[in-house]
Amino acid sequence: MKLIEFIARGRSAGSRRAAANRRPRSNRPAGLPAWLKSRYGAWAVLAVAVAAVAVILSCGGREAPDSKAKDKPGAASVTAVQAVANPARASQNPDKDALPLAQLAARLGPVPKPAKAYRLAAILPYYGEEYWQVLARGMQSRAMELGVAIEMPAATSAADTQGELDLAMRMLERGCDALLLAPISAAALAPAVAKAKAAHIPVLCLGQGDPIPAAPLIGPSQYETGVRAAECFLRQAPAGGKILVISGDLPPAALRSRLAGLTETLAGAKAGVSDVIQGGLAPAETMAAFRDVLARRPELAGVYCTSDALALAAAQTLTETGKGRGVRIVGSGGESRAYDAVRQGALTATIDFFAYINGQAAVDGALRLLAGQTLPAMIATPQNLITAKNLDNPLPAGSGG
Repeated sequence: MKLIEFIARGRSAGSRRAAANRRPRSNRPAGLPAWLKSRYGAWAVLAVAVAAVAVILSCGGREAPDSKAKDKPGAASVTAVQAVANPARASQNPDKDALPLAQLAARLGPVPKPAKAYRLAAILPYYGEEYWQVLARGMQSRAMELGVAIEMPAATSAADTQGELDLAMRMLERGCDALLLAPISAAALAPAVAKAKAAHIPVLCLGQGDPIPAAPLIGPSQYETGVRAAECFLRQAPAGGKILVISGDLPPAALRSRLAGLTETLAGAKAGVSDVIQGGLAPAETMAAFRDVLARRPELAGVYCTSDALALAAAQTLTETGKGRGVRIVGSGGESRAYDAVRQGALTATIDFFAYINGQAAVDGALRLLAGQTLPAMIATPQNLITAKNLDNPLPAGSGG
């Protein structure tokens, strides 16, 4: 109490001398400064300070939504979808200007005949996935048909960014006429891209790789993939419910585009995306996070997986937990075993990217670049939602395949 009174009334000798040089108190406004110098003002200031400290401490100790769930084993990768894809921010299709593959010949004419026996180099992420195996077969088939040579080394894993860069640099050192890349990380491949451009070697991006700035991309529209998944859920689960996304090793830009297509298509519907299980985890950890979501989301109506491998693992997890009734699972990639799972009813659908066609189109694109043609920023290759109804006729009419 004495200390507060001292603060309210007392001044140091120095402050009194300074006050003497100012205009007299009677001539100064008796506003807030004068009130603060009173005993009641000091008490008010002290009360406000105590209240502010209390608010700060309460905020610092308050848990964020689902924070308890995130502390559970295997659930650290589960993120609320608002933190990943907000429809208000991602309100436009990033692939809206993409040219469908079926329209490319009408714009640029037929594929030019090779001026010589070109040597193409294609660097792929990982041959452990069927998608890249099929894409490579498409490239090899088209290269043989056109009379050009192609080498297609791949990194040792879906996360081997350094290995992919080393392969690209090696191909450039050995000599190639065009560089076809399916980047795990476009930033990691930047030195190889810069070296190729300095040597006037055309660079082309293909498949589901991370887009390379200023390099044309030939591959499926990620936004369209999200739209197709959403449309499937709207048809298969008209009653609505929560939808979980399991992202796997999909590059961040591709994930954002798919989430944008998914959330925008579901906007205003009874169904909506609730959580995203982020990539970069081992399969066991991913499924542990999935089990955690199943425990917290009894109303879960659907699961969208960015690969067929994840979709098949999710289907097995639902069977093991006994919570698969009424939960629709949609995968991506169009793997043969996903087709089998759809036929057997284990998966609701898969989104086929027709990797073989993508591989053929990539070789055609490289020859167009070598002939001096300018390609659109993105050429969208065919894709289609595969359900039990179109298993035997999956390729949509007029897709350019």
